[in-house]
Amino acid sequence: MRNIIEQILDEENTSNIKIISESGEIALFEQVAVLPMDLDTFALLHPLEKGVHPDEVMVFRILVTKDEAALILEENPDIINECFEEYYRLIKTKKKS
Repeated sequence: MRNIIEQILDEENTSNIKIISESGEIALFEQVAVLPMDLDTFALLHPLEKGVHPDEVMVFRILVTKDEAALILEENPDIINECFEEYYRLIKTKKKS
């Protein structure tokens, strides 16, 4: 079984992403985008919970070290805004081609 980072980085993956919190809670997400930016890579994930607005997206930093790989929920509003700006720029560029 592949780890969550391998699933997210796999361009062929269409499965939902399952994240298990430190407290053991399971959350399912639909992958929206992977954004390599500067020295970091971010995943934009849409929560698949009842009552979640269809446009809601969460930004996670993909952290890969020699010993582990992890998703860290991004909390810095400046970085979150940069991610959305890059995502919208890519969408706009894709529509033009």
